[in-house]
Amino acid sequence: MRLLTSLTLAATALLLTNCHDVPNESFDDLVIRYDATGRYHTGPTIYASSPILIYTQNGVINNKAQVDRFLARRPWAAGYFSHTDVPVGNTTLTLTFRSANRATLTTTTPTSVDSIRTEITDRTPGALLLRQLDTARVMMPITTGCMTRVNQLAEAVLQARHDKTCQAMPPVTGYSQYCQVRRVRVLKARAKDLSIPLFSYLVQSGGCQTAYTGEWNMLSETLPSLLGTGDTVVVQEREIPLLR
Repeated sequence: MRLLTSLTLAATALLLTNCHDVPNESFDDLVIRYDATGRYHTGPTIYASSPILIYTQNGVINNKAQVDRFLARRPWAAGYFSHTDVPVGNTTLTLTFRSANRATLTTTTPTSVDSIRTEITDRTPGALLLRQLDTARVMMPITTGCMTRVNQLAEAVLQARHDKTCQAMPPVTGYSQYCQVRRVRVLKARAKDLSIPLFSYLVQSGGCQTAYTGEWNMLSETLPSLLGTGDTVVVQEREIPLLR
């Protein structure tokens, strides 16, 4: 999956806790003050705002040399992660707020323009949750053995799950389920500033592995407790500022 194309992919609702002791004079600092009728566009840089981390049953590996050796043995996915800031390239994403609870995402490349309508279904002091209005139809292939485990972990990595309604399909079709999916995306919010948490992850279990990039999402706090023998997950959250 190409990183730039996947800017339109994607999200999590952050829980607001322990807020009863916040003094009145500091509460304004926690309120999202974005322009609900404004237009934002991606900046020119994808910032490596967080390190690349490897999670296993035994804990977290954050040693750069170990991380690099692991990814070097998997060159097909190494490009999904970066220790340094990189340019966005020739793809521009525009986020236009239509009302207090509607926003349109428009991706522009030299050869195409694509728009996605979303609704804002949750707000916290740190994030907005955008749900795609249109439903995508996806047929899920039959998986066996370690690939089944990989797919389970790949869903568990994300703190915000895409809305999915599925029906079983006859095995003779070669697919296990027919699903209708509404993608979910997260925007980070710091007062008037918005940014995209661009999440990449690689999942390996036994001899099976897969990787994804371009999710607007963050790491699920429950993932470490789900890892067993032979499970490895590599994650990185980068950030693209949205400019007025």
